Amino acid sequence: MPNDVPWVERPTIVLDAAAPVERRFRDVPSDAVKRARELLAAIRQEIPVGALKLANLVRARTANRFHSEVVALAGMIDGDWREVLLANVSYDLLLWSFGCSTVALPTASGPVLARNMDWWPEDVLARSSYILRYERQGSLSFCNAGWPGAVGLVTGLSGHGFAVALNAVVGPNNSNRLGYPVLLHLRRVVEDAADFDDALQRLSRQTLAAPALFTLVGTENHQRVVIERSPRKSALRWGEPGKALIAT
Repeated sequence: MPNDVPWVERPTIVLDAAAPVERRFRDVPSDAVKRARELLAAIRQEIPVGALKLANLVRARTANRFHSEVVALAGMIDGDWREVLLANVSYDLLLWSFGCSTVALPTASGPVLARNMDWWPEDVLARSSYILRYERQGSLSFCNAGWPGAVGLVTGLSGHGFAVALNAVVGPNNSNRLGYPVLLHLRRVVEDAADFDDALQRLSRQTLAAPALFTLVGTENHQRVVIERSPRKSALRWGEPGKALIAT
């Protein structure tokens, strides 16, 4: 039967979020590991010279929350943990190179979140992308549309009834060295927030390392909002009844 849709379905990799990090990734398929190595090699070429020294600053800023996971992933793909960590803060380092769009549509079954990915290196990234489904005792904790090396996320679905997508934006206040890395903050939100309202507060109030556009949806059509962020400030743009909400 011919495939008549203009996309390729990517496999889902199920990960036990409750397992110790040193064992969490041992069942990742070998082909996915190979693709992750290829993507890390491509990202390595784009990271600014001398940026490895920033890894310890990122580790300190995130209070070691992700360090064990980063080290485990580095071991899985035979990489340097510092390179893996910097790949997960690539948005903050290379903001100028991204340009994505997201739409949150109201439907009879609740909101649908869809997005395109204008993200480098696009060819390697397309081959390396998976649905990373993190479960606890068989129940969804969160999903990350990413690569097996992604700690932070760009597009995520929480088991607590909301989803969020990141789009890049530039402005007069493009960076804050004391801010939290954007991709890693999104990971915290989908993993920690109790519901849509809690996620909205966390995405609106956290001081960030770079500006961003967050599209957040819940389970009801009125729960559709774009959170326009500078590193320190935020503004909300809510979806109107019966109309698409677009961020670009």
